[in-house]
Amino acid sequence: MCYAHIVSRYSQLDELLVRIHIVRQRPGWRRRLIDASGSVPSLSTLRVLRAVEQREKAGLSASVGEVAEYMAVEHSTASRTVANVVAAGLLTKTHDAEDQRRCVLTLTDAGRMALASRCPL
Repeated sequence: MCYAHIVSRYSQLDELLVRIHIVRQRPGWRRRLIDASGSVPSLSTLRVLRAVEQREKAGLSASVGEVAEYMAVEHSTASRTVANVVAAGLLTKTHDAEDQRRCVLTLTDAGRMALASRCPL
């Protein structure tokens, strides 16, 4: 087995992580990530929308638990963030027909337009 290829890929990954760290330290990086028109009011809103979008692309429904996992945050944090995004009209939250304890999150047309206005991450 050729380990040179694996070492090269780790070096590329390390370089990418260092670049991300440097960009995150620069002032205003969050402002550049979110839409200047205000359709996506915060980075956390964008992350929630992306989480739901990824689940929908995979043909799966999204719940608060799956959003929390995607965002790597506690369920309570994701729940508060999802509530804000629902209040902004970018998502709908309905009870799952099969499991009433679970809520299904769906992008609204406004949520899809907000994501479409952003470049892919």
